[in-house]
Amino acid sequence: MTHPVLKPCPFCGEKLTITKSNMAVHEGQSQGDCILSGMGIAADHPESVDKWNKRASEGVEKRIADLEAALDSGHASVGSNIWRFWSEKARDIAANNTKLRARLKSANSTLECIASGSGMFGLSSEEDLKWAMNLAGKTHKMTKDKK
Repeated sequence: MTHPVLKPCPFCGEKLTITKSNMAVHEGQSQGDCILSGMGIAADHPESVDKWNKRASEGVEKRIADLEAALDSGHASVGSNIWRFWSEKARDIAANNTKLRARLKSANSTLECIASGSGMFGLSSEEDLKWAMNLAGKTHKMTKDKK
């Protein structure tokens, strides 16, 4: 007679021993090591064998594997989305940097013109700079208010 395939104990992992009377008995490594130690099932009763072999965790391993695969593929898409986002931000920053450099160059040119022309009013170099900065600030405020 062929014996049924029985899964090991879900608590301790030990295999059941099939006796001459066709009972599948959980002997435990030593009595008391497992909560099921000493218990048995009828090995020739298919319903008992099916109940013993059924585990609450069945399907969980596959679900975990599916979720891990989805997570792994998701990491790739998340990573590419993050890369795309920061690449766009870097381009925006570079474009704004170029605009700001152009404005700074224009402002410096304006200040140099104002500072060089202020000498005709008889101001000293330090006063020329203060006057030019003050005028540049007022000019900036006026152009900002127009927008």
